[in-house]
Amino acid sequence: MSNVALPYPVLGRSDDYIGVDFQATLKVDDVEVSNNEKYVIPYCFDLTDDAIAQQIEAGRAKFGFEISCPGTSIRYVEFLDEVGELTIDPTLFFQKITFSPRVFVVDNITQFNSSNFNPEFANANYDLEPGDFLATTEDDSINIDFKYLRFEDAIRVQLQPDLGKWVYTFGLEGESIIIGMGNSFFDFWSEAKHRNDLNPYLIMSVYKDCMMAALEHISSGIGDGSYAWERGLGEMLEEANIKIPEKGSFSDLNLIAQQLMQDDGIKRVRLS
Repeated sequence: MSNVALPYPVLGRSDDYIGVDFQATLKVDDVEVSNNEKYVIPYCFDLTDDAIAQQIEAGRAKFGFEISCPGTSIRYVEFLDEVGELTIDPTLFFQKITFSPRVFVVDNITQFNSSNFNPEFANANYDLEPGDFLATTEDDSINIDFKYLRFEDAIRVQLQPDLGKWVYTFGLEGESIIIGMGNSFFDFWSEAKHRNDLNPYLIMSVYKDCMMAALEHISSGIGDGSYAWERGLGEMLEEANIKIPEKGSFSDLNLIAQQLMQDDGIKRVRLS
């Protein structure tokens, strides 16, 4: 963060503030977790600037972490109290998770100034908006591995505006399978996934195609079982007593994909 140019001072970044500090303590350990098991991380923030503390007390700013994981391409913000426990869902992550401590602006702040600004900012006031942040400090990280991860938990859908608006693609080279969607298809998926009348059609189209791509990846010998989604798919096939043929034909793999998807797909369609 010290190399990112911002139009306002940030505590913890370079020498924007003098004589005050912002720190975050996380009690983190590398861990192996079982499916459906939550992971609880005790934490504590320490802030010594009164002007920022007043914005938190007024509800215009909040402590929190920006949480990201390259293994599953997920990134989100968790707002928190000054001291407490952060609970994460391990099925959203694989391997390295990064926690970036922040004091986030959550409501408009006008004419912000701190007596602890570096003298070069001393006479300046700043208008801040939600999404800005007032303080930052060094990232922390943890590595998570799974005793068991189901295949469906290792699939992530992402908006990819560079694709054609009705196009979807699959990225298999990572711990998760990334389904990238163009704008219009992503809007349809966002609505259809919550509707019982449309969800089976998603299963038999997007997810069946995803399963087909995964099966082809395994059948062709590309995969070596090192990715989380490969291990999850192996468990799924073992439960269904299905063996993937080596260098299987499109027809054979398509039949297996349909078999695996039909209970949540075509069998749930209700014709009137």
